[in-house]
Amino acid sequence: MLHQMEKKVEIALCFPIIDLWRKKDGELNGHKFYSFSYSDYEYSTETEERFAEILNDYQPDIVHIWGTEFPHTLAMINSCEKMRILDKVLINIQGLIEPCSQYYLDHISEEYIDEENELGDSLRKAQEEFQVRGRYEREALNKVKYVIGRTDWDCAWVKHINSNIIYYCVGEILRDEFYEKRRTWSYEMCEKHSVFVSQAGYAIKGLDYLLRAMPDIIKDYPDAHVYIAGTNPMVNNPRSGYITPYGVFLKNIISELNLQDNVSFLGRLNAKQMIQMYLKANVFVSCSRIENSPNSVCEAAIIGTPIVSSYVGGIENLAEKITNIYLYQPGVEYMLAFYIKKVFKTDKFAIHSNKILEFMDRQNNMETTWKIYQELCKKRESEGEDQ
Repeated sequence: MLHQMEKKVEIALCFPIIDLWRKKDGELNGHKFYSFSYSDYEYSTETEERFAEILNDYQPDIVHIWGTEFPHTLAMINSCEKMRILDKVLINIQGLIEPCSQYYLDHISEEYIDEENELGDSLRKAQEEFQVRGRYEREALNKVKYVIGRTDWDCAWVKHINSNIIYYCVGEILRDEFYEKRRTWSYEMCEKHSVFVSQAGYAIKGLDYLLRAMPDIIKDYPDAHVYIAGTNPMVNNPRSGYITPYGVFLKNIISELNLQDNVSFLGRLNAKQMIQMYLKANVFVSCSRIENSPNSVCEAAIIGTPIVSSYVGGIENLAEKITNIYLYQPGVEYMLAFYIKKVFKTDKFAIHSNKILEFMDRQNNMETTWKIYQELCKKRESEGEDQ
């Protein structure tokens, strides 16, 4: 998107870092970049001051903030407010933390919710951390005027928080590699009875649902196997040195249901490796407790992999555009198992819809974003003239 817009707009990129020694500003390919330190859960006035430095240096016409999940979003908004440029701020919704906190512990047995690991962390404490971030998110949404989203769910939520928000709908843009491999999945080339999951690092992603569905699947398909990309929560976290509470929970389920030979964690995968797994899988499963419009479902859809997904959040809007997808009620494992087995039984599921390709059309979504930028600039100019 950036290289296609560069003739029309100058863009500066602002990115978070954990280690202060990595902080740097510079220029790459004709575009400025800035870094800032951040915290997952704590608001930082230092970050707010850093944003003021960046805004003063760059003097942007539009401040486009991607995501509301972390406190640094509010820090940027507060900095813009102090500089009296809130009308330049445009928030792009990714996930929504406050609703995620509400669903975080759904269908998890009480015995596991307060079980602590060696650090004293628990699933309940993880939920409480989401609640803290959700309060910052709510404050941010209450201050802004313009929001970009892509589903009825995220639109309904931001309007519920702030009815004065002007909402724009813009579709997904994926990495180049996925467009190059569109519609390439085939039943003949996939690994039969294999399930691919894109991540399971924390409770929201709902891997426990799929694990509890596996005995039902294995009865009919003993060779069924689940491949999971991303961080393995059942090994020691490199930052803390301990297994996360959700990892302990998953470990118990796998042991209890004797699934050791039916589950493989693959670690972090790049785009090409993810594509290989979408092509390899007999079915892609999104078993999240809550989602907006996950990139993984869009990636699987554009490649053509059959999909089974929980019917949550903004998934309905994606499902309207995807032909080869089944939706199940979250927490109803027998329905999840039913649809996975239904996919396993047929070789007639690789039917592709043009609607999902239209939703992810790079040129169209880029042009729509550009028009929003122009509209916001014109509004600011006209309001300035009226004052």
